[in-house]
Amino acid sequence: MKPEKKEDETFTMSKADFENSIKLTLESFVKETGITKVAEVGIEAKKVLEKEHPGYAFHKSLIDVRNGGGAEYRAKVMTVGTDADGGYLVPDLTEARILEILKTAGQARQLMTVMPMTGNVLTIPAELVKPTVSWVGEGVSIAVSNATLQPITLTPKKAAVVAALTNELMQDANPDIGNYVMKAMAESYYIAEDTAIFGSATSPFTSLFYLSNTFGATTTQAAANAVVAPTYALLVSTLLAIDQAKLLGATWMMSRSVFALVKNILDGNSLPIFSPASENVPATILGYPVVIVEKAPSSATVNDKVYTIIGNAKTSIIGDVAGMQFAVSNSGVVGGTSAFEYDLTHIRLVKRTAYSNGLLENYSALRAGHS
Repeated sequence: MKPEKKEDETFTMSKADFENSIKLTLESFVKETGITKVAEVGIEAKKVLEKEHPGYAFHKSLIDVRNGGGAEYRAKVMTVGTDADGGYLVPDLTEARILEILKTAGQARQLMTVMPMTGNVLTIPAELVKPTVSWVGEGVSIAVSNATLQPITLTPKKAAVVAALTNELMQDANPDIGNYVMKAMAESYYIAEDTAIFGSATSPFTSLFYLSNTFGATTTQAAANAVVAPTYALLVSTLLAIDQAKLLGATWMMSRSVFALVKNILDGNSLPIFSPASENVPATILGYPVVIVEKAPSSATVNDKVYTIIGNAKTSIIGDVAGMQFAVSNSGVVGGTSAFEYDLTHIRLVKRTAYSNGLLENYSALRAGHS
């Protein structure tokens, strides 16, 4: 059956014809070399075969695809010739793994409520004011008091990254470089998501530590004290400034550098307010669990910054749209570079996410003053 030529200059053939073409190619290769498994070939023999027997490279590529081999893409191309861009992965013998830098990622999803979304804007009704109950005498009219609701709106925002690598690296790297790159891209997304949620900005989302948030309570250091300087009195004030019923399931949230200042604070009896974690018991400050949030404002922050929050993070909502979308391509032009012309493979990650601080009245915050 002749392949059918389409208007976009691509060719198509039936699955049966494609499988038959592969079979004939492999049969020819096996007949000529006597090799049935790539694993049977030594390192030096592979080099000779790849040069003298094109069928070997094809045979190897099919096995790579069958085993889930992938690709990657960024504005900068990953190559075999440059060590930092992938060359380390293709010496004569390479350990089949990549030593990765461990990162704290996805903390927001661990602490907050994650709600699946279809992609449209989602509005969630939330309580604003409860009905007021009054005591009335016999024969006296009862006052009307209704509950008041407020909308919590989740609007998806798109994050994306493209990575590129040469097909030489795809073929020669011993570790599964494609899967590694996709995993690294996913981790980088979650780090960016934590930064957006736990930061102090308003884009792409209004962050939890944003100064102008209307928290249930805000405790402020002395106006002249613009540096981060938590004290026992300030932390107690932050804790007691909010209705204690709202602190059910609450957690202290602060950066590692702020925590380093807090953990050594003593109470009025010269006892530490911090209790380290023990078996099945989390670390606590003044009796409430503490979480070190890597992307929260650091102790170096000065002037009008919220740097510690206590509250139940489940009242904040992350809207998750259809998981992560990965696309792999070896055609098209990205960043002015043609993948087809330069023999590249591209990987693209697209992720749509929405976020709302939710019921901020359930949080109590501590902030630095203004110099």
